[in-house]
Amino acid sequence: MNRTFSLAEVYSKVSCFSVMTVKHEDRCKFVSAADNCKHVMNLFRYYKIMYCALEVNDRSSELIIIVLYAVMVFFLILWTLMLMQKFFCQVIKILTIKLNLNEYLAGITLIAMCNSSPELLTNLMPVRSLSPVYSIALSSGITVLSLSGGIICYLRSFQINNACAIRDILFLVLCSELVLYFILTEGRTRIWEAVALITLFLTYVIINVIDLKLSRLYMEKVKRKIAEMKTRDLTIGDHQELSNLELEFSALEIHNMMGLHNYRYTYYYDNMIRKSSLRRSTIRRSTLGLGRVSKPIPQEKGIDLNSTLNILHNPDNPKNMFIFSEFREALWPVDREQWRLKGWCGRGILLILAPLYLLSVIIIPNPDYTADKHGWSKLLNCIQIIISPFICTLIIHALHLKDYDEYSMKFDFIYALYSLAITVPLAIAVLIHSRTDKPPAYHIIFAILGFIITVLILTICFTEMEVLIAIIGLSFDLSEDYVAISIHVLAASLSDIIVNTSLAKQGYERMAFAATISHPILELTLGMGLVCLVNAHAQEEGAVNWLIGIHGYITLVFYLILAISYLGWGLIYNFFTRRSMGIYSFIIYALFCLYIILAELEIIYDITFLSPYIEPQ
Repeated sequence: MNRTFSLAEVYSKVSCFSVMTVKHEDRCKFVSAADNCKHVMNLFRYYKIMYCALEVNDRSSELIIIVLYAVMVFFLILWTLMLMQKFFCQVIKILTIKLNLNEYLAGITLIAMCNSSPELLTNLMPVRSLSPVYSIALSSGITVLSLSGGIICYLRSFQINNACAIRDILFLVLCSELVLYFILTEGRTRIWEAVALITLFLTYVIINVIDLKLSRLYMEKVKRKIAEMKTRDLTIGDHQELSNLELEFSALEIHNMMGLHNYRYTYYYDNMIRKSSLRRSTIRRSTLGLGRVSKPIPQEKGIDLNSTLNILHNPDNPKNMFIFSEFREALWPVDREQWRLKGWCGRGILLILAPLYLLSVIIIPNPDYTADKHGWSKLLNCIQIIISPFICTLIIHALHLKDYDEYSMKFDFIYALYSLAITVPLAIAVLIHSRTDKPPAYHIIFAILGFIITVLILTICFTEMEVLIAIIGLSFDLSEDYVAISIHVLAASLSDIIVNTSLAKQGYERMAFAATISHPILELTLGMGLVCLVNAHAQEEGAVNWLIGIHGYITLVFYLILAISYLGWGLIYNFFTRRSMGIYSFIIYALFCLYIILAELEIIYDITFLSPYIEPQ
C-alpha cells in the first residue's frame, strides 16, 4: 500500500544539506522548516544566514558568501595550528615529565589523544550522524601517516625502537580489518562490538606501559652491572664487555627517558637540523635490516628544570616586583625574535595571527618549563583563574542546551556567573600568596586548566570547520563522502602535521613518530567505538552503507599500502628513518588524492560496496 507523507514529516527527516537541490527562492523556507538544520549546525546557522538574513537568490551572490565562508575556514585553521603548536606542545611536555613517561609512550597517549580529541568529539556531533566515519578514520590515517610521517622522516635521521614499531604497525592493520569485519558481519554494529573496540585501545595502551616498565627494569639491571664492573680490576675482555654495556645503556636511555632541550624553534635551528640530518646519516650502517649503530647518536643537552624555575628568584625581592611590566610582556602578541628572522611574508602571517594569539593568551594558561620561571606571569595567571573557568562553563552549558535564536546559538550566563563566586576569591588568594619571580608549587594546575580549555576551543573550531567545509563542497556539487574524506580530513590533519613536525624539529622526533603511528589506531578503536556506542544510527539495519561510504574500500587499500610500506622500510633499514621514506610517503598520498578525485568525477570506477538493504528515501 502506498503511504502518503505529510510535509511536516518530510521536514522532520530531510537532511539540511539537501537544500542545494531546492530552488534559490525556496531555500530560506526550507532551512527554516527542516529540523535537521537546527542540529547539524554548531555556533551559527550558516544556511539561514545565507538564504534568509542575506537573502541570497542567485548563483553569483552565493559564490561571494562561499568565498567568505572559505576565509572563515582559513582563519579557523590558522587558529587551530597556533593553539596546537604554541599551547598544546608545552602542556604535553610538562605532563610527560610529571608522569615520568618516555617519548614513545607520551607520543601514543598524550600527543595522539590531544591531536585526535577534537576530531573524536566532532564524530559524536549531529553533523556526523550519517557520515562515512570509517572512511574518514582511514583517510585521516593515510593523511597523517603519509604527510606527518613523511615530513618527520625527511627532517630527522633517527632510529625507532624496533619492537615497538613492528607491534604498532601490525596494530594498524589489525584495527582496520577488525572494524571492517564488525561492520560487514550484519551490515551494522552492535554494542558489544563498540565495547570491544574501546577495550582494544585500552589494551594497546596497557601493553605499551608494561613494555616501558620492563625496559626500565632491564636498564637498571644494566646500570648496576656497569657499576659493579667499575669497582673491580678488568681484563681486556672485561673492558670490551664494559664498552658494549655502556653502549647498550646509552641506547636504552635514549629510548626510555625524556628530557627538555635547551634550544628554541628558530630559523637557525631549522638549518642546523637539516645539516645534522646529513651528518647523522653517515654514522650508521644498515643493509637489509642487519645494520648496527657504530656509536650512540649524541643527544642535545637537556634543560635543568630547577635552574629555569629559580633563575630569577631572590628571597629579598618584593613579592610583586615588575608585576605590570611582565604582564605587558606576556600579552605582547608578536614574537620579537621571529619578527627579526622572518621576511615580509612571514611577518604578514605573524600580524594575522597576532589578534588570535592575544585572545588565546588571555584565556588559556600556558606554562612552559623551557622558559624562565616556567612561563609564570603572576598577574596574567591570576586573571586567567577567573576568565578560563567562566568561558569553559559558558561554552559547555551552551553546547549541552543546544538552543538557538534566529541565527546563532544562545548563551546562558547564569552558571558562568556562579563560577565567579569561587574563582574570584581564589584569584585574590593566589595574588596575595604567590611571587612574581618564582612560580608557586601548584603551577601544574594551570597546565591542566590550559589543557582543558584548549581542547574545548579546538573542538568548537573543528566542528565549525566541518560544517563550513561541507557547505562549501556541496555548493560545487561534490558528494558529502568526497568532501568528508578529502577536504575536511586534510584541514583537520593540519594540526597533527604541524604539531608533530614542530616536535621533531625541537628534538622530540621519537615522540612525534609515535604519535603519527598511533593516530590511526586511536581513531579506528576509540573513535569508531564511541561512534558505534553513542550514535544510534550505527546500530540500525543498513548502517554499513553510510559507515563505509562510497570511497571506503579504495581508502582501505591505500591505508594498507602505507602500513605495509612502513613495515617494509623498517625491516630494510633497521628502523632508521631515511629521506627516501618521506618522499615515498608523499607520492602515495598524491596517488590517493588523484584516485579519489578521478573517482569523484566518474572518470574511473571506484572500488565500492553497497549492502543489499537500501533504506527507502
